[in-house]
Amino acid sequence: MSAVYEMPGNRNLDEIGYYDYAATMGIPYFHWGGLSASDRIAELLAINNNTRVLVVGCGTGYSACRIAKNTGCHLIGVDISAEMIKGAQKRATEWGLEDHVEFREGNAYKLDFHDAEFDVLMTEFVSVFLERPRVFREFVRVLRPDGKLGVNELFLADEIPAEVRPKIERALEGFEQAVGLPINIPTMSEWKTYFAEAGLGSISQEIVDYKYRIRETKNTMGGTWRLLRIIGRVTWDMASNGDFRRRMTPIGRLSGVLVRNRETRGYAGAVICVGTKPA
Repeated sequence: MSAVYEMPGNRNLDEIGYYDYAATMGIPYFHWGGLSASDRIAELLAINNNTRVLVVGCGTGYSACRIAKNTGCHLIGVDISAEMIKGAQKRATEWGLEDHVEFREGNAYKLDFHDAEFDVLMTEFVSVFLERPRVFREFVRVLRPDGKLGVNELFLADEIPAEVRPKIERALEGFEQAVGLPINIPTMSEWKTYFAEAGLGSISQEIVDYKYRIRETKNTMGGTWRLLRIIGRVTWDMASNGDFRRRMTPIGRLSGVLVRNRETRGYAGAVICVGTKPA
């Protein structure tokens, strides 16, 4: 499977946002837990070849195409970024999934679909950037009776020690500045409340404890040499543009807080939350 994006030429690093930059680098997905998390959420949502799936915030379509390829479902992905959709459409063509997958621009708060049109709606590292009460009402609207909503998103512990909370908050503030989007991370119990208030039942939660593997990264980014080229290009961009480096450095800090820092990692993480619309 070839990479969707070519290595970029001249770009204005002072203006480009993190997600657009990552997409031009060929980074195929941004959610926690990598492909194992995508496979697990598809399993929990019971996606099969008869399932009609909507992925909100599909990005360049890697997870969406993988789910469609593995399950045979009919899937539509929407994203607010036209550039992301172009990449996703190209990926679907390269993977030979034109009969199963469709990508289009769309706004999560006003989905261009009829009521009760989908069996499953899912997001991966998207709902933390949205106004949950408002957007979940829209998500539920397009679900059929007995349809399922599933999210793979970050969470905070219900109780965080006073000496730990500032470290997590600083990491989140830096990440927010880097991506240029407001991020608001609920606790585990708050995620369940959002689902319940949207009218969903049979709510389940599962901690995401999967890790990224170097083999997975290499394969999804087009092989060893392409990965090395991307690393070299990012290193050059960071070294040659101080403002860009300052904006992008906090991205790695969030990962450190959630995974590597022994003091903080028990108080933040990722969760798959699934709920069902009443019949």
